[in-house]
Amino acid sequence: MSRKVRLLPPGYFSCGKILNEFNRFRDLVLHYIPFAGYEEQESRSLKELLAKDIQETKQRYQTLKKNIDEMIPPIKKYLYRAGIETKIKSKGYEPGSLKIMEKEYDIILDIFQLPHRLDAEIYDMLISTIDRGIGFYKRLRKQELINLVSPISWIAYIFRIPLLIIQRTGLVTNDEGASLLLKLYIWVVRLIVLLILLLIAKKLGIENLIAYALKFF
Repeated sequence: MSRKVRLLPPGYFSCGKILNEFNRFRDLVLHYIPFAGYEEQESRSLKELLAKDIQETKQRYQTLKKNIDEMIPPIKKYLYRAGIETKIKSKGYEPGSLKIMEKEYDIILDIFQLPHRLDAEIYDMLISTIDRGIGFYKRLRKQELINLVSPISWIAYIFRIPLLIIQRTGLVTNDEGASLLLKLYIWVVRLIVLLILLLIAKKLGIENLIAYALKFF
């Protein structure tokens, strides 16, 4: 069984792209499942949301469902990376009997199979989950904006490039592999720093600096 992979956080521009997807997904859901209390919320028009897709009334819901379906995988991934829970439990009657049963759903993946889809509580949980994702990436984007102008962050980013490349290749698929890779990489960085310090010490003729540096490695 694979474990959760610790992924590097998205940068400022990636956060902006993610927020655009979240906002579009939220607007599509508001149009697809209109519910009392949400009609007054500001959302983009169908013409803006669906662009070139067919917008006639008779095909409106099919088109909306298609667009929502296409966005479910990335939205689920972004919520997963943010650590936002999407599992819910709902009680209902077993088909053909009065026995009450409890079933688990994923409020994003099972958006079209949720019981009592127009129930206020379920609907509030769906919108709240989306809003939590928006809030998380808004805060992360602000932090990444600060990092854009921080020299330390740029140095850290340069050192992160090899990890980003390996992450893109998909060679690391679990926490154990990620942990071993990170430990190995940390030692490589330490050796590089040590070599730089040794070169500086040799250039300046400072033997004590070499001994001091070795204490940390």
